[in-house]
Amino acid sequence: MLGFTLSKLNLLILVAAIFSIMAFFLFHLSTVTAGFEAKQLMEQYSRSASIIISSQNSCTSKSYFLQPYLQTAASGKMYYLMKISGTAVTAPSGAQQNLLIFSIRPRKDPDLILAADSFSTNSTIVFCDNVNGTINCAVDPPTGVMLDPQKALPINAFYLVKQISSGTSYLYVIPCNLGACDSVKSQANDAVIASGGTGFRC
Repeated sequence: MLGFTLSKLNLLILVAAIFSIMAFFLFHLSTVTAGFEAKQLMEQYSRSASIIISSQNSCTSKSYFLQPYLQTAASGKMYYLMKISGTAVTAPSGAQQNLLIFSIRPRKDPDLILAADSFSTNSTIVFCDNVNGTINCAVDPPTGVMLDPQKALPINAFYLVKQISSGTSYLYVIPCNLGACDSVKSQANDAVIASGGTGFRC
């Protein structure tokens, strides 16, 4: 009888161990799958933004829509945040440039970066964000801007506007809700004019 009980106990331990190993494997496979998709998205945004920057037009703009979640192997969905930030860098030639950085992180763990991509530009990067209902545009915000497709009022899209004004190239980054992007872009235009800049021509 004791041997039978121990046999059952060992079987339960074995099943629990197998279940734990499978759960661990599926979790990591899920993260890898989501990370691969996130990397593709970041590369896509980075390539598109660099094309806008290299345009010879005096003003070029494009809007982007964020998908609501990333596909994963296990749970099927991973909700995420996307951060757009910038920093100054020194090119190999010694010239000062700006780096525009796209990064994706799980909504449950904002400190974990799943994927990121960036490109350097001579343009001045200006972030336009909604602060307490007012659009503010700043060249050097401390944290960039965060997009959240799962927010109560989703920030699930953004505009990139490249404009040359008085010989200087500017790249405006404007997060928005998909249904209100044109309105937010218009408000950003007003904010730029109010700060002494040139209004958008596209």
